[in-house]
Amino acid sequence: MTKKKNLIARICGLLIVLTLISCCFLGTTFARYTSSGDGTASVTVAKWDIDITGGAASGDTALALGTLSPSDAVWSEGTTRTHEMPARVGATIVNSSAVNADITVELANDPAFTGTAFNADSSIQEGADVPSYAEAYNTIKVQVFISADSLNAPASDADWVDYNGSATIKGVAGNGGTVYIWVRAIWMSQDSYGEANADKLDTWLGENITTVSVGITYTAVQSSTQP
Repeated sequence: MTKKKNLIARICGLLIVLTLISCCFLGTTFARYTSSGDGTASVTVAKWDIDITGGAASGDTALALGTLSPSDAVWSEGTTRTHEMPARVGATIVNSSAVNADITVELANDPAFTGTAFNADSSIQEGADVPSYAEAYNTIKVQVFISADSLNAPASDADWVDYNGSATIKGVAGNGGTVYIWVRAIWMSQDSYGEANADKLDTWLGENITTVSVGITYTAVQSSTQP
């Protein structure tokens, strides 16, 4: 049990791949000017500038979210063991435009593991009597939450976005309005396969998996249809 607990403590990070998409809608109509005699007329289109911070220019950012290691007491509680890696702000989206923006963040539908190896039959390395890749795939879940609040994570689990989910904040103010992307991970022991097998899977994950990756896409649209 102590060995398992120490081994799973090796999982200490998540990689979020941020695919940056910025959509600019300048307006449905532009002003039409006429003149007579001498003079000039012009129209100025509002500046559009949406940026993400917390990641490299390529869009990849490594987030050190801490260690996912349930206490020894938790391991003796039996079934339905769910553990949470504490939430933190992983990245921010800043609206430096001159106009408000509606910003949507979408979580991809496919996590990926790094630093792991499976047998040809998809069983994990301890043997076929323990859960396969399909169970490992569902053990660690990455979730995101977007908010204008940089200090408080959501109190309700229902506010978190799961794989293939999305959330939108409307009317993010121009000239520096900020959206904060909160990130957390949920670790669920697979007790439906029996506590002994669940512990073996958790131990194997700690020995073999170094990161969990999931894609995030954000889209920004000008709130107003006026230029």
